[in-house]
Amino acid sequence: MAPNNKNLSELFDTLFTVIHKLDTAEIKYMITGSVAGFIWGIQRFTQDIDIVISTDNITRDIIHKIFPESEYYISETALDNIFSGKETIFNIIELENYDKIDLIALDRSEYSKVRFQNRKKVNFEKSEIWVISPEDLVLSKLNWLKSSGSEQQRNDITAIVDLIDLDTEYIGDWAKKLGTFEIWQDLSTHHKKHTR
Repeated sequence: MAPNNKNLSELFDTLFTVIHKLDTAEIKYMITGSVAGFIWGIQRFTQDIDIVISTDNITRDIIHKIFPESEYYISETALDNIFSGKETIFNIIELENYDKIDLIALDRSEYSKVRFQNRKKVNFEKSEIWVISPEDLVLSKLNWLKSSGSEQQRNDITAIVDLIDLDTEYIGDWAKKLGTFEIWQDLSTHHKKHTR
């Protein structure tokens, strides 16, 4: 269920505050997940904020400097796991509104690097922000569809295909490498007008 306008406004305020902090610390980032879907036109919205970040030159001290404990809660165990390589995701909780932001460390796989390089700068709510490309959002949702069989992921994918003139050759090439080509082929067959 989409949040009401007040909650949506608060959530975006939290998002833009976190993005500003990342920009100030010169930490490269990419918005993904539900917020990215919303930006690219999917009407379904959850209150999750997912941001992929490059961990190059990031230290524990930098994290604590930009997200001070007076404003955010961060699990020290989670940070230990990030810096030791045991985990790739840690969350921060904004204490005023208890909004949770998942920060996802960019991994070293070929596709993760390509996806991050392919991110797009868009104007959203009068701000310029970096967001996952619609093609890579589709690829992410194909992966979730393969693992979960979620009809909602299928609906999200077809919604993006209907809304945006996608680079389907890029999607097809990576879907083959990622093991989701058959699912993509099945879905895209019903949207031939977008194929190029």
